[in-house]
Amino acid sequence: MNIYRFSEHGAPSGVTAQIAGERLEQLQAAHEVLTPKLIVEDARSEEAALHPIFEWDDSLAAEQHREQQARGLMRSIRLIQVGEQSCEPQRVYLNVSTGTQRGYCTSARIMSDDVLREQVLARAKDDLKAWRVRYAELQELAYLFAIVDQFTGSAASSPTEMAAKSQ
Repeated sequence: MNIYRFSEHGAPSGVTAQIAGERLEQLQAAHEVLTPKLIVEDARSEEAALHPIFEWDDSLAAEQHREQQARGLMRSIRLIQVGEQSCEPQRVYLNVSTGTQRGYCTSARIMSDDVLREQVLARAKDDLKAWRVRYAELQELAYLFAIVDQFTGSAASSPTEMAAKSQ
């Protein structure tokens, strides 16, 4: 039997990781590929294992979808020219926490604020660690793993140890 857990990047509410993982495993066995549409269709019935994960009130779901679209907008905007000077495309807005509020600030503001800059740097290190775990079994990336380990302060681990940590 496989054992599942949610990633540290956020877990849906309403079901355990084990229930979700087992249902997705069943769906995968019955279909060539899993798609979001297939999963939502499967979860539509109130008795479905994955039903509690989703918002079924259409007015609330629509508002949540628009908020997700706004997040996508903030993540997708790139700056390609400053005044008259062209530059390499760079993200304009990054997600940060400012006290009790979570939202987006310009990268310029973040780079000029030590607390926000440190927060973004910590998230970047966490992302590198997650990337390191995700691809731990690819020996071709060993050189990059060493750099990531040095930068993030992580102890170097074998692919087997890294895979075990990710479970």
